[in-house]
Amino acid sequence: MKKNFLTLLAFITLFTVLNADQYDNIKVPENKSDRVAWLKYNDALDRLAHMSKASALSDRRAGTHNGNRVRTLFYNYGSIGRPHTEPSMEWPIGSGRGYAFEFGVIAGARITTYGGKSDIVVSDGLTVGGVTYSNSGYENNHGDWQPLPGFHDPFQASIAMSDAGDDDRDTKPDSWPTSWYDPAFSDYMWPGEYGQGITTADQESYYVMDDFYVKSHNTYWPQQGWSDSLRDDEFYPAFPIDTVRGGLGLRVESRGYQWTATRAQNVIFFVYELENVGTDTLNNMYFGMYGDPHIGGEMDYSDDDAYFDTYIDIVYGWDDDAVGDPVFGTTIPGFFGYKFLESPGEPRDGIDNDDDGMIDESMQDGIDNDGDWRPFSDWNLNGEWDPGEPVNDDLGTDGVGPDDPQYVGPDANGSEANGFPDAGEPNFDEKDLDEADQIGLTGFIVEPYSNFTSTEDVYYNRLTAPIDTAAFQQNSDNIFMYSSGPIKMAPNDVRRFSIAMLFGYNSNAATGVDLWQNPHNVRDLYATAEIMQEIYDAGYRFVKPPNKPRLTAIPGDGKVTLYWDEGAEHSRDPLYGKDFEGYAIYRATDFGFNESLVITDTYGSPYLWKPIAKFDLDNYRSGPHPA
Repeated sequence: MKKNFLTLLAFITLFTVLNADQYDNIKVPENKSDRVAWLKYNDALDRLAHMSKASALSDRRAGTHNGNRVRTLFYNYGSIGRPHTEPSMEWPIGSGRGYAFEFGVIAGARITTYGGKSDIVVSDGLTVGGVTYSNSGYENNHGDWQPLPGFHDPFQASIAMSDAGDDDRDTKPDSWPTSWYDPAFSDYMWPGEYGQGITTADQESYYVMDDFYVKSHNTYWPQQGWSDSLRDDEFYPAFPIDTVRGGLGLRVESRGYQWTATRAQNVIFFVYELENVGTDTLNNMYFGMYGDPHIGGEMDYSDDDAYFDTYIDIVYGWDDDAVGDPVFGTTIPGFFGYKFLESPGEPRDGIDNDDDGMIDESMQDGIDNDGDWRPFSDWNLNGEWDPGEPVNDDLGTDGVGPDDPQYVGPDANGSEANGFPDAGEPNFDEKDLDEADQIGLTGFIVEPYSNFTSTEDVYYNRLTAPIDTAAFQQNSDNIFMYSSGPIKMAPNDVRRFSIAMLFGYNSNAATGVDLWQNPHNVRDLYATAEIMQEIYDAGYRFVKPPNKPRLTAIPGDGKVTLYWDEGAEHSRDPLYGKDFEGYAIYRATDFGFNESLVITDTYGSPYLWKPIAKFDLDNYRSGPHPA
């Protein structure tokens, strides 16, 4: 039996080494404009990922967020967009106007090795550049974040999406795993952030990844052979329980949100919830994102500018001469940016980091720090909930109450309407975004692009560096790197890192590196940022249009007849309940309906679609809202 085990181990070792050698032979294109070379590079990575189960790469999946006017590819290893692959941060949808090559999540911390030495571990999710791992065996940076299995259908190519269809008609949304079937509801249930089956936005995505394969400080790794004793410079985040796991011991739950509502139509939200699943306390931890914008199109990347605003925690870029590549034509490139909606909280430093009047509040302390949780309304004062009385936040641990369409009854554990806050209920602990002592945007660098990997020390220095505008590389092919820290993460600690990717019109056709000094130039971008903050402050609960009805189009002689069901008329808005008011029909020849977006705001920026027909509900309400 022992002999068979050693033979199997040798096979696994050989297989992994072969994979590493194959990746070493895939070279990043030197010329950023060589689109054919980049397509071949991406294709080679995909082929090896499909074949490489030993390195967990076969669980890698792509998804497309297209729930409003922003469309982008994203990947379940922490990357948004891909070089010379569209749509990558495309705006508006269907236009072909991409705004960036790739953005990826980065985490770094100082650690103490087995021998008591101080060292650095950094995990990133980039396919180009990124961190050089001395012990991963992957020259092109494939020993970083990897997706965990069980959070998507292994026989489908997509990341799990909330609005996935059921093309194979097996009653399960195609991208969902079978494990999401919940016997309590007799249905497949979306693992909503605020309850089983609850979709907060019109379109959501969900995946989980970890940094197990970052073996930069492990000698127990098949490529390097066996090690019977630990060296002074080694680090295992789950030591002594697990001497195989690498990285920092981070498990990351990722969600994406898009709303179709007009005020949120130029934004995608991304939420990363990081948990320390190791046994080591991580000190001086920083979270951030590295990105390579190309504002003005994928062939117009050499004249980008960038700036920031720590007051609203936003970084953004623009095209220096306000002229894009041929895909943009005469259209003026807009602004492209990221806003920190929720930076990691630090609940142990005795400081009110976010100036909200609370010191060291936490989303894990079992306390309603800000006192906004509401028990059920006991209208008849009998001490218990009765049908017809509002449950308010007292929904129980599943987050589902009597007003939710998927409600099947009170929670079996008695947590619903018990008069006390429980984990999983709104406005309490992890479901209350105000209960985090956020430290905000602390770092932002703008440097020249490079396709070469860098050491962990270099990336950690980037994460920890203060903002120095004098060092910004402007009017060039630059990269962004923004960050937040430092914080401390003890074992089982959870920290959230929420960002929003946003776009805005350059209505003034402003140019130059000092464009940001005139607030009128960036007013559309800042207006969008205010809306994003409003959505965040409401706990990602925002107005939603009625559900889309099932539409059937019947072609005729010089006409098309439309039929639809009543699904929209019975849907509920998360804030206003049943607020259906009628139907509007729009027509366009492009799938993004950009040619119908002709109604502008007060500054002349496209804002609303012009319908060809409207049908108003006969309920004595008509015209614009009195506000």
